[in-house]
Amino acid sequence: MLCRDTQSSSAGLQRSPFELRFRSLSCCIFLHAPGHAIAKTYKSREALKARQNQHMAKNTLLFVYGSLLKGESDHSFLRHSDCLGPSTTKVGYRLVELGAFPALIETGDKAIEGELYSVTHEDLMAIDAHKELGRLFQRRAVELASGQLAQVYLMEEAQVRGRRRVKANSWRDRFATPRTLQH
Repeated sequence: MLCRDTQSSSAGLQRSPFELRFRSLSCCIFLHAPGHAIAKTYKSREALKARQNQHMAKNTLLFVYGSLLKGESDHSFLRHSDCLGPSTTKVGYRLVELGAFPALIETGDKAIEGELYSVTHEDLMAIDAHKELGRLFQRRAVELASGQLAQVYLMEEAQVRGRRRVKANSWRDRFATPRTLQH
């Protein structure tokens, strides 16, 4: 379904993340996804704003395990998000050291320790850009030890071939000796 703007382009809002266009009594919202365009008409600007706020209010659960942890270099990306506490993945993952930050891969025998956040849409988009989503990292749902599903940034095994595997279950314990990891 397509919506055409019959008024001049200066009559409404232009090019927001949802590409909003207003008409005199009805509003159109365009949601773009790869290969798809969805349009919905609303009776007033207030109805459109309410729907947009409702959509934006839905936060995403994000499991973080490395540079996004409290006290680490990229934690400021979570400034508008709520920390829900420590969390652990189910067994089946591994951390790989990439210099100053780690990558999580899905081939492994560890339950990775980290933190769970309720992330705002704005923070998630900023993190996606920083993590070069689609080029460097992928974001996927993982099952946590608690049974919850959360998004996490992962790399493919082929991307980290030849890199050091972290023996610990936690990025913060990456320098621990095998003796200190046993307790």
